[in-house]
Amino acid sequence: MLLHAGIKKHVLIVTNMREEPYIETVRAFKKRFASNRNIHFTELSSSQIDLVNSRQLKPDLIFTLGNEATKWASTQGYKTPVISTLDFSDDFFLKSKNITGVKMYYSLNTQLMWLKNIFRHIKRVGVLYNPRENALLPAHVKTIGQQAGLDIITVPVTAPRELPSALGQLRNKTEVLLAIPDKTIYSETSMNEIFLFSFRNKLPLIGLADNWTRSGAIYSLSWDFVDLGRQCADLAAKIINGTPVQSIAPEYPRKVAFTFNTKVAERMKIDISKKILSSAKMVF
Repeated sequence: MLLHAGIKKHVLIVTNMREEPYIETVRAFKKRFASNRNIHFTELSSSQIDLVNSRQLKPDLIFTLGNEATKWASTQGYKTPVISTLDFSDDFFLKSKNITGVKMYYSLNTQLMWLKNIFRHIKRVGVLYNPRENALLPAHVKTIGQQAGLDIITVPVTAPRELPSALGQLRNKTEVLLAIPDKTIYSETSMNEIFLFSFRNKLPLIGLADNWTRSGAIYSLSWDFVDLGRQCADLAAKIINGTPVQSIAPEYPRKVAFTFNTKVAERMKIDISKKILSSAKMVF
């Protein structure tokens, strides 16, 4: 049953920062969610949230964009449902029953499908993983890889000091390195080492975000921020219309985009079709 147009609902929007991806996502969210609904929006930035208690504002729903915003929402009790996105961590989805939303990475199926589409000749894919966080990943990724006609070579990394050895194991066994979300392996301090390894060994790295592509990954799956806002609005509509937030699982982004680094491709002597490049959201 749809929310009656005369019943005003209050939505609190909290953002980490006022940069274009955030602005674009919020704009699309508000436009989609307010359609045929009587909605009052309150917008706050992360610099303002420490001065506010959500109980004073009494929102019916909180929409958070970014880790700091979602962290704040998680401290406001479990009664108010939260829709979260633009947060690269899954922690709050796992720990807080009242938080759902759209993740900032794609399923392995989607990642491998795009890998095959961009690199049709590649058969051997390397994946570094932390067994403490992803103990079941090797079996899972190998099964998906087999279905896609790919041989996935997984190497465990439990601490940053193990990274050089792990990369060395992949040097002559794989044709591309696929990054997966992992704070132990892909930290700020380790990224230079990984990019350098990729360049020196001409082993292309598939990144996790646009800034990875800019820094040296050959490509990264990206996001359509307008559709991201719409997707979050659709989740919010379910909650406002009576679906318990606890029963709504976090979703992967439904519309895939990608960014590509042609300089890396040239350095590694990798030919990419003009058709692929023309469909990229951004080319570096």
